[in-house]
Amino acid sequence: MKLSKIHVDVQAQEEGQWLDHPRFPGVQVKVRSIHSEAYRRKVFALQNAYPVRRLKRGELAKNAEHVQRYSMPTLCLGWKGIEDAEYSEEVAKSWVEDDVLWKKSRLFWDGIVELAQDVGEDEAEAHEEALGN
Repeated sequence: MKLSKIHVDVQAQEEGQWLDHPRFPGVQVKVRSIHSEAYRRKVFALQNAYPVRRLKRGELAKNAEHVQRYSMPTLCLGWKGIEDAEYSEEVAKSWVEDDVLWKKSRLFWDGIVELAQDVGEDEAEAHEEALGN
């Protein structure tokens, strides 16, 4: 195994990478990694808004859902191929802030989370192959 096989494209992780949505053919999304600084800061801020030690019994799952839900626009930086919804940061936020839209768009966001786990991995390997390493 070469060292390049375990490297990732840090720039793609931070700035996002255009990928095909895994659940919706013809839809491309620009996704930032769950390992990006921006995402970690957002999750940290959301978690600190409701510290675990202050949560009452049964509220931990609700808090985890809150963190996942409101961190989604930090991961999704754009989309193409959704005919009736042109991307903007405001539109992405509205999909998570509105309870009905959040529930209706869960499959979309689940795909974003799936992609965000692997952003930059294929790009690093392709880059190394292009360099002949």
